[in-house]
Amino acid sequence: MADDQPQATSGGMIRLPATRPLMGDAALLQSSPYFDVLWYLDQFPDAVDCGLSPAEHYLWVGAIMGRDPSPYFCGQFYLDQNPEVAAARMNPLVHFLRHGHAEGRHAHPEDVAPPAPQNRPAHDVLGPAPWGDALRNSPLQTALQEVDPAEFPSPEALALANAILSGSDQSPTVSVVLPIHGRGFFRALDSALGQSVEPSEIILIYSAGQDETLTQVRRTYTEAISSGVLRILPNTGSGYAQACNTGLEAARGDLVAYLDGDCHWRQDYLKLMTAWFAQNDDLSTGYAGWRRGMIPPGKAQVWGTSYDRAALLQEQTIDLSTYMHRRSVSDQLGGFDEDLGTCSAWDMILRHTAVYAPGYLGFVGADVVRDLAETGAEDARITTQARHRQDRWRYGQEAPRIAYVLWDWPALSQSFVMAELEWLVSRGFDVEVFFKIAPDRAAEVPFDIQQHQVETPEALAKLLIQRDRTLVHCHFAYPAMTLLAWPACQLAAVPFTFFGHAVDIFLHNNIAVNRIAEIMNDPLCLKLFVHGDYHRKHLEAQGIPVEKLAYAFQSANLDLFRGIPDKPAPAKGTVARGVFIGRFTEKKGIETLIEAAALLRDEPVAFDVYGYGPLWGIIHDQAKALGVDNITFHGPLDGRYAVRDILRDSDFCIVPSIVADTGDTEGFPTVVMEAMAARRPVVTTAVSAIQDYLIDGVHAHIARPRDPQALSDAVRRMLHQPDVNRRAMLQNGTELLRDHVGTDKTMQTYCDTWYRGMLDIVLVTYNTPEHDDFEQTFDIIRRIRSHTTTPYRLVVIDNGSDQPFREALTQLARQMPNMRLHFLDRNRFVGPATNIALAGSDAVFTIYLCSKEGFVARHGWERPLIDYMRQHHDVAMGGNLCHLPSHTLGEEMAKHPAFPSFRNPEFAKDHPRRPFQHVQGGAFILRRDVVDRETGFSTSLPQASTDVEFSYFLESRGYSLGNIPQVSSLTVKTLPRLNAVLDETTAIAHPVLPSDTFQLDRMQVPTTTRCNLCQGWDCIQDSGRCSQCQSSGMDRKLYQFLAHDWRAHRANKALLVDCVASLVTALGTGMFDVTATSWQDLPQSDSYTLICLGSGPNHDMAKRLIARLAPGGLMVWPEGSGAEPAALVNTAPNLRAGIEQRVSRVLRSDSRRLFWIARSS
Repeated sequence: MADDQPQATSGGMIRLPATRPLMGDAALLQSSPYFDVLWYLDQFPDAVDCGLSPAEHYLWVGAIMGRDPSPYFCGQFYLDQNPEVAAARMNPLVHFLRHGHAEGRHAHPEDVAPPAPQNRPAHDVLGPAPWGDALRNSPLQTALQEVDPAEFPSPEALALANAILSGSDQSPTVSVVLPIHGRGFFRALDSALGQSVEPSEIILIYSAGQDETLTQVRRTYTEAISSGVLRILPNTGSGYAQACNTGLEAARGDLVAYLDGDCHWRQDYLKLMTAWFAQNDDLSTGYAGWRRGMIPPGKAQVWGTSYDRAALLQEQTIDLSTYMHRRSVSDQLGGFDEDLGTCSAWDMILRHTAVYAPGYLGFVGADVVRDLAETGAEDARITTQARHRQDRWRYGQEAPRIAYVLWDWPALSQSFVMAELEWLVSRGFDVEVFFKIAPDRAAEVPFDIQQHQVETPEALAKLLIQRDRTLVHCHFAYPAMTLLAWPACQLAAVPFTFFGHAVDIFLHNNIAVNRIAEIMNDPLCLKLFVHGDYHRKHLEAQGIPVEKLAYAFQSANLDLFRGIPDKPAPAKGTVARGVFIGRFTEKKGIETLIEAAALLRDEPVAFDVYGYGPLWGIIHDQAKALGVDNITFHGPLDGRYAVRDILRDSDFCIVPSIVADTGDTEGFPTVVMEAMAARRPVVTTAVSAIQDYLIDGVHAHIARPRDPQALSDAVRRMLHQPDVNRRAMLQNGTELLRDHVGTDKTMQTYCDTWYRGMLDIVLVTYNTPEHDDFEQTFDIIRRIRSHTTTPYRLVVIDNGSDQPFREALTQLARQMPNMRLHFLDRNRFVGPATNIALAGSDAVFTIYLCSKEGFVARHGWERPLIDYMRQHHDVAMGGNLCHLPSHTLGEEMAKHPAFPSFRNPEFAKDHPRRPFQHVQGGAFILRRDVVDRETGFSTSLPQASTDVEFSYFLESRGYSLGNIPQVSSLTVKTLPRLNAVLDETTAIAHPVLPSDTFQLDRMQVPTTTRCNLCQGWDCIQDSGRCSQCQSSGMDRKLYQFLAHDWRAHRANKALLVDCVASLVTALGTGMFDVTATSWQDLPQSDSYTLICLGSGPNHDMAKRLIARLAPGGLMVWPEGSGAEPAALVNTAPNLRAGIEQRVSRVLRSDSRRLFWIARSS
């Protein structure tokens, strides 16, 4: 037996000979859960401090000695089960990771699986794998779909390819890129020229020092050169990657294929691949299998399997010689990176397939002979994997190693930082803190975390590298980001995100030095997070790339305050105690509070002021000078428990913030959130992000900043507020916190960026001279690009538009590496085209947007849709629920003209009295895991009724449909129009014309108002009454709620009590047969499908009215009258009850909730 063969010991153990590991093996082990570093070092102490990394020790020493790399992999068992691996002298774990895992081989006799990594987000960031091959299901693919690629394609497959190419009006042309490289160059060239379907051109690229080879080519291939098939070009640079780029830039074919001297094609490779691309206009990238031989000679292997991106991220599982793509792909996404050497092909394939998921054709297209030890230097492999690190994080192949970079740590005033770190640590994330100075007041760190103090960016960069940090997150743009984190990230080449708060971006002196536009334009910058529109508009004026800006609240753990018992309003004549908590600085507005307190001497109110800071003396002197005796000054509070106790004893919280003369102001005051969580009324001012989220009279009492009279008036409104409105305001504050605030929500937003949790945004386009919407489509795309804050792919499926439109889309794609563009050769209509978009993705969610009339309305428009779907796991598709007035009930739906083409028709027949609604098809969000090739949009109803049938089909399969308030999507025929429901919270609107988009933007202006009943702008008075139609905030709220109710437009009767005339007119215009009356003149008979009450009834009156509800009927009224849904729902059979709350600043809607009772059909 040869010395270098595996040998069995007396105990039967197989001993591997000492062999040199391949480049990349150590990195492969380090990224795998099957290699447990801590366990290995604990089991084998000789691996500690031996001069080798643990992975290198296992490769060089441990495996040869029969040691296991973890409790989850048994090397001896693997070699026993797979003797060919032992015979090939391969490391068992390396073989398992590269081949065995994908082939289903067992790693351990007990099948012990490694634990799932904990350092991942709790929500999904990766959706189902692409299923484009299954959707295409072409006969050619069917003929080549064996488990292993066919060594010799069947006569049937070749005949199909011939038929496809001969029957095609214009078969795609193929450019072959062939650098003079490798020992088998002439064989490769001969294989290209000897194809059964000739390429349109073979581009041969030569480099310096290859004159002899070039002379032989010119002498041997004269005919191919003279015919123009063989084009010879000099390399415009040096090296293999540059040679390939030279050929790629010169290519003129529709398709591009690659060869070099380490491989040669089988004779029918181009025939099969070209026919496949010709038959599938949605196929942009594809590959075939190959037979690989190793040097030195070893056992050749047939490689080829369906697309597995996780495997491709680990190693190059698609060989360049059998990879083909449309030339438009490289025009958009680029070619070979010359810095990566032979890994440049792997990198290019990764970039291409990240956008255009490849198809797989199951045959052996090439014979490849490569020296596996030369497949790329280790540093090139590491660099390639680093460039695709976010994808690797998303696919779970490694986890981010996070550095939190802070200027001062641990700062008592930065509780949001502590909350974020505690969240990360508790979930097993690898996170460490790097800081420059100690704070003036330190907080206790309640968890274990590595902490490193640094003096300079250079020292930080060195430490980031030493600590193997792969992601930086930083709080405060200045000084932490500008002076410390950014230069260090540049030196260490580490990507980063950061959070901009207030002083760092608003202070005039900081604006001059924070360099925020430069930082955000750095390719290493993934995202800047800020609170909202106020911050965005301020930063836009400084020239930032707005597409890199996302919204997030600072993290806040409010559980401590939610347990505080509710406190009733002070009894008449009792002093109401308001509390101020904050530092004594100009931006806190304490001077305005003192002046306001002086104006409130006639009210039973007093203020307790807690804090410290540089203005302490000035503020005391001011209070003394004004003779203010209703303010008591206390010292600073020590920690959040002290804040909780003060809020518990207070009657309200006052936060009179201003914009200081220096530009300094608030981000969003944490104490406002804490007071709302404690259910204490808040009086505050319209500064910074406060005005982005809080509505005066709905969430808080809001005054103009720096205006003592306005602040005192706000306090008076709070003191004299009716109890029902007070309770409503406290409830609205609770719901605002639920919807927007919390560490989980903040970290979810971070993780979507860190892990590049892709969202697909789909547009199906069709533009011709007869249907010319060129400007609308590109305006829609412009708004998507500017205002989408979640990582996304823009997927455009073009249904055969005219050439100028396609050329414009092509130019756009070249500016957008995150755009997936498919030109279909004919109009497949919206349903099948959307299926193509769904099939080529790995996203969790897909948002469809009409390419002609669907406009996003505000920055961060997609977040409410994503949040809704994450909160409603039973919902398969969400949007705006609509109904067909003539075909609403199941028995009516069965009579729809298109119903014979509906899937699962028995569902409607089994539910004859059930009302059916559908998600209107102009804009919706879909959970991708509810669809596949068989369950996508109907091909029998590809355009008309597509949305109706698909919604029905989802419900027939047991899924739910979601009504998302922020989606306002109707048909052009739907009445009432969009203006009945639009407000500042609208995220998507459809149908909208470009000339009307200004209305979407206008509603984002904080001072704008609009009446949805009379359509007047800026006509709503401070009292809430519309000056034009006299509607109240409750009237407008009722109309927004009822505008598109499924009971409308069905000749149903409605009873309206105590409603304004404009609401009566609106609901009576074709929607209902309306009877309008007062409480004194209620009709004594008749039943009604809708009973709409402008003011609330008492419990007994509500019971009598419910008795008048027809089957399927709805009664709705404002809260506060004593009639509670929970107490009414059981007073009669077949009743359902609920509460609806939608508040709008633009509509000045009433702060109270709507109560409703519905009777079953």
